[in-house]
Amino acid sequence: MPPAFFDDFLHSDDPDAAGIERVAAQTGRKQFLVFGEGFASDAPHTDIQARRIERYMRDDDGAPLLPGMLNFPLYATAGDVFARGRPTADLGYRVASMMAVHARPHLMVTFLDNHDVERFLAGGTQAGLKQGLLLMTLPGIPTIYYGTEQAFTQPRATMFATGGAAGGHFDTGAPLYRFIQRATALRREHRVFSRGTPAVLADNPAAPGALAYRMDHDGDAAIVVFNSADHDSLLAGLPTGLAPGTVLEGVFGIDATPADIAVDAGGCIHMALPARSGQAWKVTSRTLPAPVVDASLTIETLDGAPGDGDFVVRGSARGASSLQLVVDGDLSHARTVRADADGRWQASVDTNDMVDAAIRHEMVAWSGSPLAASPPGYFHINRDWSVLADVADPAGDDAGPAGCYRYPTDPGWGPNRQLDLRNVRVSGAGGAIKIELRMGKLTELWKPAIGFDHVVFTVFIEVPGKEGGATVMPVQNAPLPAGMRWHYRLRAHGWSNALFSSAGASAGNEGTPVAPAAAIGSDAARNTVSLVLPASALGKLASLSGVKVYVTTWDYDGGYRPLAPVAQAMAFRGGEGATGPLMMDDSAVLTPP
Repeated sequence: MPPAFFDDFLHSDDPDAAGIERVAAQTGRKQFLVFGEGFASDAPHTDIQARRIERYMRDDDGAPLLPGMLNFPLYATAGDVFARGRPTADLGYRVASMMAVHARPHLMVTFLDNHDVERFLAGGTQAGLKQGLLLMTLPGIPTIYYGTEQAFTQPRATMFATGGAAGGHFDTGAPLYRFIQRATALRREHRVFSRGTPAVLADNPAAPGALAYRMDHDGDAAIVVFNSADHDSLLAGLPTGLAPGTVLEGVFGIDATPADIAVDAGGCIHMALPARSGQAWKVTSRTLPAPVVDASLTIETLDGAPGDGDFVVRGSARGASSLQLVVDGDLSHARTVRADADGRWQASVDTNDMVDAAIRHEMVAWSGSPLAASPPGYFHINRDWSVLADVADPAGDDAGPAGCYRYPTDPGWGPNRQLDLRNVRVSGAGGAIKIELRMGKLTELWKPAIGFDHVVFTVFIEVPGKEGGATVMPVQNAPLPAGMRWHYRLRAHGWSNALFSSAGASAGNEGTPVAPAAAIGSDAARNTVSLVLPASALGKLASLSGVKVYVTTWDYDGGYRPLAPVAQAMAFRGGEGATGPLMMDDSAVLTPP
C-alpha cells in the first residue's frame, strides 16, 4: 500500500472518517498500537527481507508511518533453531540484526505461529515450543496464536466450530497454558525483558546447543541461556561483563528455577546445560567469593584448515588427571581422556557428523571438578560426497498411482507440473545423506521462504538393522511399497521442513518430531532440490550401506492438499481424498550398496 494510505488511515482529521490513532487518542487510549504484515523471512545470516519490512514502516522521506510490523524473520529463525535443529548462531545473528535494522524493535510483533503458517507443533516438540515462547525475554510484543496454549497442531481448522477436533480444547490447566502464565509473569515482573537491549554473549555456529544473551535496561541486567540440543551442552567461559563474585539470581527455568551463581575471577560463568533447557538470571548487587579455577587445560594449536576425516588432537593438563574433549558443545558425547604422568594427553576426534566445509567447528578441553576449561580450538572438515544411487524417473508420469489424477485448476500450477519427479540421486559422506531431486519445473510464485512452492516432498528412510519402523505412509492413505519400513520421514515444502521418527506413527499421525531436520537447497535454473541430513539425524550412522530411500510428491497447505473427485482451484482431482493415495509422483525404492 502507498505511504499516503497509512498517513490517512492513522492520522486523518476528516470528522466523518477520522484516522484510527486520532480516534484512539480521543477515547483515552494512549500509545495505540497499529502494526502491519509483510510475509517475508530471511536466509540464515542475511537481513534483506528484514530491511524490506523496515521500509514498509516509513514513507519515501524516511518519516515513520507504522509503529510496528510482524517480525517474520525472527519467527522463521526461531522455528529453524528450536524446532528444526539449526545452529543457535542463526538466532544469535537474528537478535543482533533486528536491533540494528529496526528503528523501534520493541514495537515489532513477535510470534511463533499463526493462521497463515504451520503450527510449531506440526513439526516441533513441546520442549522446543517452550524455548521459543521464552522469546518473551527479547524486545518485541509477544503474540500467542490461540490454541498454542492447548498444544494444537493444526492452524485454520481451529478457527471454526470443529476446532476441538483439530487437537484439543480450552483448558486452563493445560501444561502449555500454565507455562505461558509463568513466562508472561516473568516478563511483567522484570521490565528488563520487555524494555531492555540484548547483547548476544555466546552461540553455536555448527550445531544445536547453547545460546546466551544479556539484557540491559535502566540499570537492571539479566542473562538468558538456552540449550536447543536434545543432549547436554557445555557453556564454558561465558563472558558476562560483570565484576568477579557478582551474584546472578535465578528467576526462571523451563523445568525449575535455576540456582544462584557467582561470576568467576575472569568475569565468566561456566555451566553444563541440560537438554532443551531455558534459564534466566537477574544480575544483583550482591557478591560472593569468586569461583576458583584450580586447574589448567590446553589444546595444541589447530590451524583451522579443512581436513577430510578423523584426526588426532593433543594438549596438556595441569591439576587435572582427566578431562572431557567437547566438540561443538556436545557434552553428552564428549570423549573422556586421561593425562599421562607428564600432564600430556591426546585423543582422536570423530568427524563423521561433519559435512560442510564452511562450518567452523569448536573444540574445548573441559573439567567440571576441578573446574577448568581450555581456550577453544577451531577446525573445518571437508568430506567428499560419494554417489550411492542415481536413478531417472519417467517424465510426465505425475498423475497419481493409477494415472488419473490432475492438478488443481488454479493457474499457479498450469503447465508447470511442479510435482513431476525426473531424477533422484543419493550421496553419502560418512553417515550423512544427501538426496538430490530433479523436477520438471521449480517455481517460486508465492515467494516461499525455502525456495520452491506448489510441491511437498515426503522422503522415507529405512535404516538397516534398526528395530521398529512403520509401513504406513502417514496422512497419505497408502502403505510403503516393496515391503519397506521407514524409521525416519522427512516432509519438506516451501514453508516447512520437518523430520519425524516412526515412533507413534499411524495412518493419521506423522510420527515423533526429531531434529536436526534437513538442510535444504534449491536451484531453479537446474530445477533441483537438495536435502541433506547429518549422521546425527539418523541415529549417528557410521555408513549408509543398506539404507533405503523412497520419495513422493504432492502439495501441502497446513496439511496435505485435498484430493477431490471434481476439478477445484486448490485441490487435486481424480479421486476421493479420504481414501485415495496422496501422491502425484514417486521414485523407486533406492538402496545404496
